[in-house]
Amino acid sequence: MSVSEENEDENDDESEKKYNCPECGRGFNRKFNMQTHRSTHDPNRVKPFACEHPNCGSRFTRKHDLKRHINGIHKGEKVHECNVCRKPFSRKDAWKRHIATCGKM
Repeated sequence: MSVSEENEDENDDESEKKYNCPECGRGFNRKFNMQTHRSTHDPNRVKPFACEHPNCGSRFTRKHDLKRHINGIHKGEKVHECNVCRKPFSRKDAWKRHIATCGKM
C-alpha cells in the first residue's frame, strides 16, 4: 500500500471511518491501515532509520518518515502554502487539515 493510500484515511470525515484503533480511538477507512497504525503504540518496535543531525536522536520505522523529518524539521522545507492566509507547511497532511478550516471562522 502506498503512502498516498495510507493518507487517504486522513482526508475523510472521522464519523465515516469503519476501523478504530483500540489503543487511541483514531479512525481508519481500511483495516490494513488501522493494523499498521497499531504498531505505533508498541514501545518495543524497531526503528532502524536514525536521524544523523547533531543532537537530534529521532528514529523511524520507515525511510520515508526519516526523509520527511529531515526535510521538514532540519531543512525547513515548506512546499505547501495556504492560498487564503499564505501560511507555509512542510507536510501535505498538515496543510490539508489547515485549509479545511482556514477562512471559515
